[in-house]
Amino acid sequence: MSYRVGVDVDGTFTDLVAFQNRSGAFRIAKVPPFPVIPPVPSHTPFSSASPTLSRVIHNSTVATNAVIERKGTRCGLITNLGFRDVIEMGRRDRPSAYGFASAFVPLVLRRDRYEVGGRVSAHLSSADTRVSSAAAL
Repeated sequence: MSYRVGVDVDGTFTDLVAFQNRSGAFRIAKVPPFPVIPPVPSHTPFSSASPTLSRVIHNSTVATNAVIERKGTRCGLITNLGFRDVIEMGRRDRPSAYGFASAFVPLVLRRDRYEVGGRVSAHLSSADTRVSSAAAL
């Protein structure tokens, strides 16, 4: 059997979804998070004997939360040309949103934001690979 699989690693649970390509059936599981790559538990969507994985999509809410909560190390942002400052522009028309007054500090400092040109198609091809001068990696 061939499956498409999605995994979201969170601090509280790891969410798994498996979609069987032929039948269209879904299997969903929520399991405790693993500190390291675990053996596959028997109660997950992966418990069938030797499944074929046609696609695996992985997400880590842990990393997203670490950035938002400003925990961990300095990070960078790579974005399309012209979008370098979008992360800093949102909602700045309300400096005291919800009654909280504080100085705004962007999640990623401007010096750590890089722009790249190009668009990626659904087939992962790109016709435009320009890199801005500010993004001299």
